[in-house]
Amino acid sequence: MDLRSDESVPSARRCRARKLVKQGSVYGDHSANNRVEQINEAPSEYMEHPHRWRIWLNTFAPVSRLPPELLVEVFVLCTRGYCHPSADLDWIKVTHVCHNWRQVALRAAHLWTRLPIGNERWVIEMLLRSNNAPLVVLCHHDHEGFTGLDAALQNLDRVRELSTVVPHWNAQWSSPAPLLEVLRVTTGVGPLTSPKSHMTIPRDLFRGTTPSLRTIHINRCSADWTSPFFCCLTHLNISEILRASRPTLDEIFKILQRCPELETLFLHQCIHSSEDWRVPSQTIILPRLARVDMNAPSRDCHNLLHHIDFPPTTSLSLRMKIDDVADTKPFLSYLTHGPPLV
Repeated sequence: MDLRSDESVPSARRCRARKLVKQGSVYGDHSANNRVEQINEAPSEYMEHPHRWRIWLNTFAPVSRLPPELLVEVFVLCTRGYCHPSADLDWIKVTHVCHNWRQVALRAAHLWTRLPIGNERWVIEMLLRSNNAPLVVLCHHDHEGFTGLDAALQNLDRVRELSTVVPHWNAQWSSPAPLLEVLRVTTGVGPLTSPKSHMTIPRDLFRGTTPSLRTIHINRCSADWTSPFFCCLTHLNISEILRASRPTLDEIFKILQRCPELETLFLHQCIHSSEDWRVPSQTIILPRLARVDMNAPSRDCHNLLHHIDFPPTTSLSLRMKIDDVADTKPFLSYLTHGPPLV
């Protein structure tokens, strides 16, 4: 709280501060006498410099008693309240309330880890303020020119979460990403059937070095479905893949075999339907699977679910394309004789 005074004489400032404390108009507690005594003994350098005086006087405000750790948590909640790219920096206003709040914010490195792609100046500033804390890089469709993205990619070794609309791949994407836990990639908007709206994820992305990667969302991108990225995942989301680039059921099964800790599986318009596919040698056991969400032909839904074992509490959401009523018989049989569904 900023207590300002029109008086320029130190004694007048001291007098006004004592009056405010006694009236309880600012502090409103039972320690007014102690504060009056402290004001009477205020160091002369505070009295002679208005800026220092205001900073010192603000230390008596009740809000100044909040532990810095609690203030930082409040600031973090503020950052989460502004999710739209046009408001990425609005939360910073809270750090301008007073000198103390600003200093607390500047000392909290993790408060500056969400880089505002689209504002290169602030991306560079936050890279400095965040020190070596793990970074969150979120690129949106309406980030014109992706200004600041290049600066962020120069720090791939610090990125923990990366969500991006990829206009093109370049050499910067080939650096290792040892801390990366979440990767979301899309090539943007446009007709699903248009090859121009799709891109291929290079096999040497991050040099294949992503030991912490646990969540992958791929939208409108083709990929090498045998890539080491598809390993040890807990969340897998593949959607709207160009028909010629879709993974086969064989490739999906191999991915699932490499992800025994998988918790959520989303497959939307992404499976290459074929009569010629290899049945897994054994049922794939996914003991932690909590949710399955599929949008695919009924035959593919049946073939996939029939060869994986998951808890009866797993949530199933299925949108199936049915070309022939006969295609539903195997799936209906699975629902009847398969694991109980809750």
